[in-house]
Amino acid sequence: MSNGRPINVHNSRACRRILAALEAGPLTAEQISASAAVGINTITKGGYLRQMELAAMIHVAKWQPPARSGMW
Repeated sequence: MSNGRPINVHNSRACRRILAALEAGPLTAEQISASAAVGINTITKGGYLRQMELAAMIHVAKWQPPARSGMW
């Protein structure tokens, strides 16, 4: 959810930019953020990657805990 509203991943401009960035191959969330011009907090904490994964639009190949304590 973004701002308490459900994300429509099929109509979102941000999601289209994320998909375009991933056409080149696997990327980290930080690399996706830079390439797609979408804020890292929007991608991770805003739930975009999770919702895109649930919609079978992307596949998360590797998930690592943060280097320091905080939200995974």
